[in-house]
Amino acid sequence: MEKNQEDLWFLEYASLFIKGYNLCCRWANAKHTTYANILLLMELYVRQECEAGELADRMYLPRQTMTYMLDSLEKDGYIYRMSHPTDRRRKVIRLTDRGTAFTKETMEELGSEFLGFTQNLPHDKEIILTVVKDFVEELERKLAFPKECRDS
Repeated sequence: MEKNQEDLWFLEYASLFIKGYNLCCRWANAKHTTYANILLLMELYVRQECEAGELADRMYLPRQTMTYMLDSLEKDGYIYRMSHPTDRRRKVIRLTDRGTAFTKETMEELGSEFLGFTQNLPHDKEIILTVVKDFVEELERKLAFPKECRDS
């Protein structure tokens, strides 16, 4: 393949990723939050509880940014912080009832959209997930992120 064609393919893939992200941000904005906040809430929904540092590492965000996000979500009534059972200096974050309901509704909406989209594809949706996951894992390796940040 010619270099120019490779550049065009790269541009198309990169553009699709950023367009997808920006569309998700617009969708989240219509829900009066951010896409990052939705992803954070989904992490908490799946894990049931987590510490701020763990969330920051999993989302590749600076801890200061995570603190700001958690403060905002706590103010909006979506999460609460409680003392860690063995170390009072640490905090465990959990969803409130409001946060759980919002996150469940959001995940159902996203799942419905994704399932509706993938039903029309000739391939198995697992292929899409595997390809995107492999791409992200390769970026993680190349950017030398610590293994504990990469584990999902």
